[in-house]
Order: sequence, then structure tokens, then C-alpha cells
Amino acid sequence: MDKKNYLERADNSKHWEKRISPASEYFDILRRYDENPEGKKLLDVGCAEGIEVNEFRKLGVKADGIDIKEDFIAKAQTNFPEANFVVGSATHPNIQC
Repeated sequence: MDKKNYLERADNSKHWEKRISPASEYFDILRRYDENPEGKKLLDVGCAEGIEVNEFRKLGVKADGIDIKEDFIAKAQTNFPEANFVVGSATHPNIQC
């Protein structure tokens, strides 16, 4: 399967709109390694519309997001303007958080 086909199918499925954010579960995992994850930085790679970034921020984590799709980042920036969202690749992020 080629990358473009995969991304188009994932985009068309809108799967991110149908699920509950697992951020609180991930936060509990972070606590196993760090008693005070609040205030720590986290980059959500493949953040889509920023739902997890927002949930982590509610938990006190300084979360930001990156996604390859410009329309996802535009929506994330509109929905959660207090966070930093950028268009980029996980292998070449070229950003500073």
C-alpha cells in the first residue's frame, strides 16, 4: 500500500472524531516514570485536530502538536489557540517546542 493511499483512507474515515481521548490513561503511564509530569513538555506526533493535546493540557502537561495535514493543523489551531500546532513530518519535524 502506498503512503498517499493510506493517508487518504485514514482522512476519509474520520476515525479521530469517533473516539474518546486516551490522554488520561497515557498520563497515568507517565506518572509511573515521573511522579510529577505536570509542567513537562510533550509533542503529539500525528495530532490530527488536537484533541489529545488539549486533554494533556487540561492535565497540566505542556503539550503541543504536529501533523502532516494542513487542514488538521488549521482546525487544531482554531479549536485550541493556546497550544502550538505545526504542519510537519514525524521524521523531519523542524520545530521547536
